Amino acid sequence: MKKKHLSPFIIAEAELALAVIITMLSLSQSRQTKKMRKVAVIIENSGDDDWNSLRYGIRQAVLEKNITPVIMNTADIPDAAGQDRLIDEALAGGAEAVIVKPAPGINTKSMLEGYAMRIPVMLIESDSLAENPMEQSGPDLIPVVEPDQQALGAALADAVLEDYDGSLNGRKLGIIEDTPDTSRAKLRRQGFIEALAEQDYNVAFDLTVTDPQWITDHIKHQSDVDIIVCLNAKGLEAAGQAAKNGAVGSALVYGIANSERAAFYLDQNAVQCLVVPDEMSVGYESMQEMAARLQNPFHELKSTTTEFTVVRRDTMFSEQNQFLLFSQTSS
Repeated sequence: MKKKHLSPFIIAEAELALAVIITMLSLSQSRQTKKMRKVAVIIENSGDDDWNSLRYGIRQAVLEKNITPVIMNTADIPDAAGQDRLIDEALAGGAEAVIVKPAPGINTKSMLEGYAMRIPVMLIESDSLAENPMEQSGPDLIPVVEPDQQALGAALADAVLEDYDGSLNGRKLGIIEDTPDTSRAKLRRQGFIEALAEQDYNVAFDLTVTDPQWITDHIKHQSDVDIIVCLNAKGLEAAGQAAKNGAVGSALVYGIANSERAAFYLDQNAVQCLVVPDEMSVGYESMQEMAARLQNPFHELKSTTTEFTVVRRDTMFSEQNQFLLFSQTSS
């Protein structure tokens, strides 16, 4: 019995059809790969140098991914209504997910939870989302990426005690902090005060940063203070400038900050020690989570606690800390 052979013409047609199918699939996959998906990042004063490390981490997280971070151009975001408008604007511009630092105010929690029912939402701080920040736990909350704020305050107290042989012996402290009704400010202060619970000291002044220049001017008239403790970057930068100008007498300045200016004042010996939150990891981890969610709608967004580093002038140029400083100057 003779074997039947397909004609060369039929074989050529089949090969051509297969080549066309492969080409179409390849083009379709290429178009999908090239479709860049947008994630909006909403933080107050987004162009401020204090966010350099965070922006650097965000951009590192999306390398070789089809994700475009859209850092919204913002000034102050005073309340939930202002933040609501920014999120609406981001979604209208094609954003599919939002990374946000919550605005102050009691309405922020419900506003953000409403968005989280529709789109992926992650926080880079948990400010204003609970009356008692210690109670912020549970699966119904929006995931947050941030350092342990209470541990930052405790580390700052430990740095102060290290320079005074473990005992303050009645010394006078000046405290400069962030807006006191945010969970960040409450937790940092709580960590600092609890770490000094067994110490003998007096609080000479307790200031909230509104205008850094006002802080600088006020410090000039506090000549009897031994230690100035700054629980946020703006306060640290104001106190550092005053110390550099010789306006704080013999007081030593300590603070929590991650900024190029804070590092400058440390290098100039105007600041004794910095507790530096790893804002680069905050940006990186939050964007990595968002990328995973957009690539897999079943991926469950997870909260992450990031690290911090205690930096003194004699350690600021170590290998580890050089990378930290590099991220502060990279936007």
